[in-house]
Amino acid sequence: MSRRFSQDHQRDPDQVVWSDLPGWYWKAFGIALLVGFLAGLGWIAWNLFRIHVLG
Repeated sequence: MSRRFSQDHQRDPDQVVWSDLPGWYWKAFGIALLVGFLAGLGWIAWNLFRIHVLG
């Protein structure tokens, strides 16, 4: 009976390299989320400033 999960040294090199993806994926997703949040916050602040101060 074969083993369901093989050891890393028995796997293809591409699969071993792609196993590092989730860490980078979550970091990139967090950075993108932070940039989007800050851009949205800046847009809201600018519109409130434009309406109440310049308006």
